[in-house]
Parts: sequence; structure tokens; C-alpha cells
Amino acid sequence: MTEPSPPPSEPTTGFDLNRVQADLRSAGRIPLSLAAIGLLTLIWSFLPYYTVTFSSAAGFGGVSGSGSAWHGFFGWAGALLALAGGAVAILPALRVRVTVPPVTVLALFGVGFVCTLMALFIWPGDKVSMQGLDYGHGAGYWLALLFTLAGTAIAAYDVRQRA
Repeated sequence: MTEPSPPPSEPTTGFDLNRVQADLRSAGRIPLSLAAIGLLTLIWSFLPYYTVTFSSAAGFGGVSGSGSAWHGFFGWAGALLALAGGAVAILPALRVRVTVPPVTVLALFGVGFVCTLMALFIWPGDKVSMQGLDYGHGAGYWLALLFTLAGTAIAAYDVRQRA
């Protein structure tokens, strides 16, 4: 006769999904909002960010194209800074010991907003001046700009509340 195997022991360290879920439920709305804003800003960076449209002078059709934030420095820099701001904001709620002052989150979102705003004026690559050629910004850009501004405002509110 064989003896039954002993029950597996519970690990004392490691990843515990239940603890993470409980931590996120107990986290305040501000850290969760900032984390969501950072993640969504990264997602928006993959949508059409820079757009180019060419229309013929005779009005017979045209061609359009777009590029993501990853085609220019200020687009991807703004997205990554917002993501970093969201990550730093949520770390204390996940019981990760960080010695970063709350103003760091504000700085990350603020510089991310400035980078995203600069992407409005600084076009990646050379611009060709030609009749019927129009340069613009797509939905990804405007969403990223709105979300980095919102992240900056929420982070500033959080810093002010903690002061």
C-alpha cells in the first residue's frame, strides 16, 4: 500500500493575485486614475498620431496616410513619461516600497504633456511644401494630449492635497 502524498505547502513569498486584487480595491481613486491614464496614453500612441493627406487640384481623389507617436521623438517620449508617471503613482498602492516624493508623478506627467504638446509643432522628418498636401494630427495625438493634460491636473491636485 502506498501512502498518500502530503499536501503541497503554501509559498511564503512570491506573487499573490488575491493580495494584489485586495490592494487595488483599497487603493484610492487618484493612484488608480493616474495608472489608467498612463496606460491609456501608451495605447493612444499606437493610433494615428501624425497624418498626411494629398488631394489633387482637379478634385479627383486623393491619398492619405498616418504614423503613430513612435515616428517622432516627442510623441513616444510623452507616452512613456505618462506611463512612468502612472506606474510610480500606483506602486505604493501595491505595497512596493518607493522613496519617491509625490511631486515626481507630477513632474513625469507634466513633462509628458509638454512633450506631447511639442509634437503639435515639431513634425518628425522633413515637410514638403506642395499644393494639395496637408499635414495634421490624428485621434491618437488628441487623445494623448488630453490624457497627459488630465494626468498632470490630477497629479497636481494630489500634490496639493498631500501638502
